[in-house]
Amino acid sequence: MFSTLSPGALGLDLDHARAVELAAAHGFGGVDPDLGHLRSLGASGATEHGAAVKEKGLQWGMAGLP
Repeated sequence: MFSTLSPGALGLDLDHARAVELAAAHGFGGVDPDLGHLRSLGASGATEHGAAVKEKGLQWGMAGLP
């Protein structure tokens, strides 16, 4: 089990890349994915973003299904 940063649940309007930075900086184990953001990146951009999340030592949290 690990703690995740979920900006939407906190009412924060953060860019997902910023949420990843904050999660890593403040000791969270993961970050909830922003599916809209990942969709906007396209396949290769989403893969790169996922690698950046992993590189920071984070895991994906929960995501709502469309």
